[in-house]
Amino acid sequence: MKKTILFILCMVCFSGFSHAQFLKKLANKIEKAAERTIERKVEQKTQRETEKAFDSTFNSKRNKKRKNSKNKSLISNIEPAESYRFNHKVEMQIKMNKDIINLDYFLTQSDDFLGLQMNDENIQGNFMNVLDL
Repeated sequence: MKKTILFILCMVCFSGFSHAQFLKKLANKIEKAAERTIERKVEQKTQRETEKAFDSTFNSKRNKKRKNSKNKSLISNIEPAESYRFNHKVEMQIKMNKDIINLDYFLTQSDDFLGLQMNDENIQGNFMNVLDL
């Protein structure tokens, strides 16, 4: 009888510790799940905004007018602007075998032009291409 009572007392005392450990682990799992959810939502929003910027640049009304025009010349007679101002920057990294190439796309809201900058260790200095759409 004494052993039974002692056993029950031990179980009651130690069950409090196990409940505390369980609740602590549960709180940690909930916290990690919330972090993953927030990260996933941020990633989705970033992807949507990037796609919107690319779509607006490449699917502009101006591009459609040019495709329908009868002048098929690839060389423009228009002089380039003295400077260009960009609103968005999209960074892309390309891995080929052991080489890594970093590309930066610069986009505008007006969809008139697009910038591309390549950052590579093998190339001395940085250069930037501006495509006048």
